[in-house]
Amino acid sequence: MKKFFSVLLFFLVLNTVSAQVKIGLRVAPHVSITSVSVDGNNPSGVSAGDAGLRYSIGPIVDAFFSDNYAFSSGVWFTTRVMSTKSQTPTGKVESKVNAQYVQIPVSIKLFTNEISDDLKLYFQLGSTLDLLIDQKLVDALPGQTADLRSFNVGLLVGAGVEYQMGTNTSLFGGFTYNRGLINTIGDSKIRESIQVNSSQIGLEIGIKF
Repeated sequence: MKKFFSVLLFFLVLNTVSAQVKIGLRVAPHVSITSVSVDGNNPSGVSAGDAGLRYSIGPIVDAFFSDNYAFSSGVWFTTRVMSTKSQTPTGKVESKVNAQYVQIPVSIKLFTNEISDDLKLYFQLGSTLDLLIDQKLVDALPGQTADLRSFNVGLLVGAGVEYQMGTNTSLFGGFTYNRGLINTIGDSKIRESIQVNSSQIGLEIGIKF
């Protein structure tokens, strides 16, 4: 963990010194989707539950090291829902955990040349470090507790358009996809048989200065 933050700090400082830096604010409503994979027998009939509408918000930093390439990071407050269904004698019962994360994206953005006056396309590829700050069980089986891992690592992919409004201000909007790559279950014994991952598909809009 310390090594990761050291590398992140190094890139931020390096780009701040040698590149054009733009700071902004991003808002991204998204659909939070749970996926479930079970190894071997599945006597409880565990499967993925329903998706939910959640959001992500926070500052971003784009540090340009050329006219068309930028190192992009930030600090985002992101909400998710982890939803699973289990088979019981009375039928399928859904369990939901509302989770809150602080996300630190580490990514590269590619900007095209202008496709119209002051308008560019951008593509984003990278990862996120997800730090769990709160979890709340809202629906549960008897005796069940909220038990998510305290961290995760995600794949981050995005694409959109950016409009230059003036010398220093620009608006952007597009699509974003973020998938957790690590099993979210906190209990190590349960993790051996069940894998639960969370994905978010949504829109992002924002402004940069």
